[in-house]
Amino acid sequence: MVSSWPGVVNARVDGGTGFLPGYVPFIGVDYFSGRTRGRRILAYAMSQNLRGNEQFAVRWAQDFQSGAGVEALDRQNCHYSATRSRCIGIMMYPFDTGHVPILCAIVRYLLDETKANESSIYSEISATNLSKFSFRTADYRLTQDYGKSFWCCWDWFSRVEIEVLEPNYILCCGKRVSRVVRTKIQEELKDGARVPVLLDVAFPSLRVINKWYRKQKENEVSSKDECIARIMAMLSQDDLNLRIKCKSSKDVTLKDVIARDIWYFVSMHESLRDQLKRTAAAELVC
Repeated sequence: MVSSWPGVVNARVDGGTGFLPGYVPFIGVDYFSGRTRGRRILAYAMSQNLRGNEQFAVRWAQDFQSGAGVEALDRQNCHYSATRSRCIGIMMYPFDTGHVPILCAIVRYLLDETKANESSIYSEISATNLSKFSFRTADYRLTQDYGKSFWCCWDWFSRVEIEVLEPNYILCCGKRVSRVVRTKIQEELKDGARVPVLLDVAFPSLRVINKWYRKQKENEVSSKDECIARIMAMLSQDDLNLRIKCKSSKDVTLKDVIARDIWYFVSMHESLRDQLKRTAAAELVC
């Protein structure tokens, strides 16, 4: 079924194609520990958007086709383990650029300021794409998304992911992700079931940030340096020094990402704070 979807990417293996399966989420080593009790965060981005001739795509397809299948199915966690000492990543663009971990750190800080920066945010969160498949235009030059994939992947994957991971908070990156997750949770969670708090953020792509969040807002009275220091205080020092995926020839760390995209993070901090306040107020009414 998936192979017949328009624009879906399969790996080019030995002159043919190899199916790229869906995959399990990245799960931090401390996600299920007592440290995260009451504030487990699961982040959803959109699609992996691979090219069929990329080396790792071919390797995953071969593993799924004729190997044990572990690397293909658990590729986010396998990739994280393999790259941890060099350039941290899970093969999920807005996570690998550092934006999703920083956003999760902001949520963690808003939930508990006292211990927010004592441990790595990477070890405490879970993250994955809502759509588990990649799509490109006919000439393979541009990425695209296939709407049906989001809804199908909820039925095939996300429902089980949420059941197993039991997140307290789900961070939805982008309106398309939020629409699916909110609709499905409202439809499917029965009365009395524990419902995760859904939090929305603007999708953290550079295109979005450059268009909407590159300049300081008129009502932001703090200086840029003050804002950078405020956001940095929400992460551990080790996390701030982590190298992340970037097209730059120079090493780029999380602290560099915060400084470069500070007005995006300031805006998302304000938005997340307001969303959590509304959630708390609604719970008091109930």
